[in-house]
Amino acid sequence: MGVIAFENTIHPDLLEQVKEECKKTQDVNNEIGVLKDSKYTTFWLDKDSEPTSLIEYIVKNISYKDFPDGFPDNYVGMEWWSQIRDTNENITFHYDKDEGLCSEKHIYNYPLKSTVTYLTDIGGPTTIFSDEIYNKGYLSFPKVNKHIKFKGDALHGVMGPLGEKKPSKKNKRITLLINYWNYKPAEPNCIVFPKDNNLLPLEQKHIDLQENNEKTHSKIIKMNYKNGSKEYKFFRTNTPHIVSFSKNLKKGYTYSFNFKKNCIAF
Repeated sequence: MGVIAFENTIHPDLLEQVKEECKKTQDVNNEIGVLKDSKYTTFWLDKDSEPTSLIEYIVKNISYKDFPDGFPDNYVGMEWWSQIRDTNENITFHYDKDEGLCSEKHIYNYPLKSTVTYLTDIGGPTTIFSDEIYNKGYLSFPKVNKHIKFKGDALHGVMGPLGEKKPSKKNKRITLLINYWNYKPAEPNCIVFPKDNNLLPLEQKHIDLQENNEKTHSKIIKMNYKNGSKEYKFFRTNTPHIVSFSKNLKKGYTYSFNFKKNCIAF
C-alpha cells in the first residue's frame, strides 16, 4: 500500500506541549542558519538511543507504531524535524533524501519510509505521487493528531491553494516529520539535537500518558470525480504540471486519486 494513515497518534494531554517543542526546534534551526543549497538542519535519533526530551520520546514512540511487527533488519534510526507554515503556503515538491550527500556529491539516497504527523488542522494537503507522470497518488489534508507513512522515494509536497483561502498570522500549519533510515544521513544537514537546549525534559508522566494512548485506523477514501473536478498546477524543477482533483474534497480526509489522463507539461 502506498500510504498508511492512523489517528490519535499522540496522547491529547501532550499535544500542546509537543507543538511548543516543535516551535523550539524551529528556533534551533534559525540559530544554525541556512546551509548549502538553501537547506535547513534536521535531527537524528539512533534506534538504540534513550530519549531525554519529550519530543524525542514522541518521535521514538511513533516509530514503534509505524513498525508494529518489528523494525526492518537494515534500520538504524530516524531523522526528525518540524515545520511551521502559513495557512495557504506551498511546500515545494521534492524527494526526501540525504541532503548533505546530495549537496556535496550529487548522490541521491532515500529513506526507507517518510512520515508526517499533523499537529494542527491548518494548511494545504500533503500530496504524494505514486507514478512518474503524476496521475496517481494520495492527498492528505491536515487533521490534528493524524499520521501518515509512505515510501521514502515518493515525490511529495504541499498544495497551499487547497488549504485555507485567507492567510493568517495567528494560525499555522504545524507538522512533525520523521524519516526512517538504514544509515545516518550526512552532517551538517542531519545532526544529533544539541544538548545545550531548552527542550522539555522527558518525565515519567509523559511516558505514562503516551504508553496508554492507542492509535486508531484512519480511512483512505478513493477520490470520486462524478460531481466534477478542478485542475491545479504544481511545479517540479521549475516545470509546471497540471493535476485534477474532485470538487468535493473535505478537510481532514485522506484520499487516493487516479484521474486517468496524462498530466499536461508546459
